[in-house]
Amino acid sequence: ASEELLWSSYREARLSVFVSLVEGYGLPITESLSCGTPVITSNWGSMRELAVSGGVLTVDSRSIDELAAAMSMLLSDDVAWGQYHAEALARTGATWDEYADEVWSSFVEDAREGTSS
Repeated sequence: ASEELLWSSYREARLSVFVSLVEGYGLPITESLSCGTPVITSNWGSMRELAVSGGVLTVDSRSIDELAAAMSMLLSDDVAWGQYHAEALARTGATWDEYADEVWSSFVEDAREGTSS
């Protein structure tokens, strides 16, 4: 999908579902949230960490019943959806440049600590 299609899909969606058994970060979660679209994701690891700031409903990624209930709620309950949508819009995050600067600084500091006598 093109970048234009990807971003318009995030903006037009009522919700995004990103449940995983093995995930390093969960970029689709942050992409969806940056458009104000609530997310349903797994309740562990980096996905749970991304949920802390709001706009995210977490479920046990091995439970079809939990996933179905969460999807049903966000699809049919306008009040609940509005809460998660507002939380997603209220999130603030770093830009890619700020994130890259933070990662670079971390590497440089780690390298300096490793070479100090």
